[in-house]
Amino acid sequence: MTVNPGYSGQKMVPQALDKINRLRKYMDDCGYSHVRLEVDGNCSMEWLPKMKNAGADIFVLGSSSLFLPGTPLQIAAEQVRSIISK
Repeated sequence: MTVNPGYSGQKMVPQALDKINRLRKYMDDCGYSHVRLEVDGNCSMEWLPKMKNAGADIFVLGSSSLFLPGTPLQIAAEQVRSIISK
């Protein structure tokens, strides 16, 4: 969880990036590099690349990226795919 839980649209807790990074390293060091790491909370176009670079593999998408007001779902999905495929 990369936000304070409670409701949709919360701001990202920046320290969560360090937690993702440390957890990925710990999992890799313990022989669990094959286990995918999922993040939930403000997986926005801004934060997705940072979360991926920190070690996240799976992203729970919602109102911060996939269901943006005024943006067609297909366009938002293409943007997300482009970001996480880099």
